[in-house]
Amino acid sequence: MSHSLLGEFWCRSRVAEIADEWSPPTFSIYGEDCVPLNTSAKNMNQQDNSDKVWFLKEEGVQLRHGVSLHTSLKDCLDSVKSGRQYVAQPHVPNPWRLEGCKVDTRCFLFGLSRAGSLGIECYLYGKGAHKVFSSNWEENSIDPNVQCQNPESSTRIPFFAGQLPILAECLNSILSRADWKVKNSDSESPSTPIDRDKDMTSFGLIGIDFICDHNGAPRWILEFNPNPGLNDGWTKVMVREMADIVFGKSLDVDIQKTNPEGWSRIF
Repeated sequence: MSHSLLGEFWCRSRVAEIADEWSPPTFSIYGEDCVPLNTSAKNMNQQDNSDKVWFLKEEGVQLRHGVSLHTSLKDCLDSVKSGRQYVAQPHVPNPWRLEGCKVDTRCFLFGLSRAGSLGIECYLYGKGAHKVFSSNWEENSIDPNVQCQNPESSTRIPFFAGQLPILAECLNSILSRADWKVKNSDSESPSTPIDRDKDMTSFGLIGIDFICDHNGAPRWILEFNPNPGLNDGWTKVMVREMADIVFGKSLDVDIQKTNPEGWSRIF
């Protein structure tokens, strides 16, 4: 049994390529090379960005570590360290706010491919957390307390009605673009980006961070986290229910109608 199924989505740059219109303009930076990864980045005038707040994120670094704030893409390029891979993104326009504070949202996606099956099942958990920042949001501020979520000081609140179906539609669209072909167990190397052995049950759990638009609708995927924190009490129940699915229980819940709190199959 393998738990590496969703390894395809561990890299920020890969998420931007697959998610495309669900991601902010995203640039991959390595040394002096700066490559636009999605459509909105390719259509962006790289010279006309001095009035935006930019996030420079080092690949492979978790939580707030490795994230710095800048006033332009050029400033990001001037700040990179030799031999390290980064992505740069401008702040999304007019994000959803509660009582003046910016909100990041975390949900959980679980993928499963059963031994002997050519298919993959993906489930979205009905509970998640809106993480409300501790400081009022200011569009042009490069204060980390305003723009970057602090796990120790943020307030957590549950999803609102209507947000889950939009998120399920978004994730279904992204998952449909990935290559889920099965490789042979005797193959020396994976023939596809996702290492999935047809003779082995494979699964993966990732946390997805996203930003809602000003109306509170899920809009921009920021990151797929392969090692999500499971600190909330209800996540223990989530993991137990995930194990039920791995060991034989299959779900086919209509997320559009029931908005359930448990796992619902979306792909």
